[in-house]
Amino acid sequence: MRSTVFDFPTIKSYFDNLGALLREHKYPPSAIYNVNETGFSIRSSRNSVVLFDQLKNRREKRQPGRQEWITSLEYVNAAGVTLPPCLIFRGENLNSGWISDETPPD
Repeated sequence: MRSTVFDFPTIKSYFDNLGALLREHKYPPSAIYNVNETGFSIRSSRNSVVLFDQLKNRREKRQPGRQEWITSLEYVNAAGVTLPPCLIFRGENLNSGWISDETPPD
């Protein structure tokens, strides 16, 4: 769980080090970006199953069958400039030339 891995001293150290690097290299705000990735499904089946884990007191909704996912990327820099969002759809063909030989197989 993230809450057990991160604590205040760890997070403070991270931001102290980040601040030191930003001051050392004098990066302008226009060169510092935040990227957010999210995904959503389309064409999912209408049947769904709700699972309840009594030990963790948590519910999850599962949708069996084929789903198609779209990935959305959003960008903004520290100066407040945004780039147009990028949507990634399922491809019809794979260009294997884009994949490094060192990439492990799925």
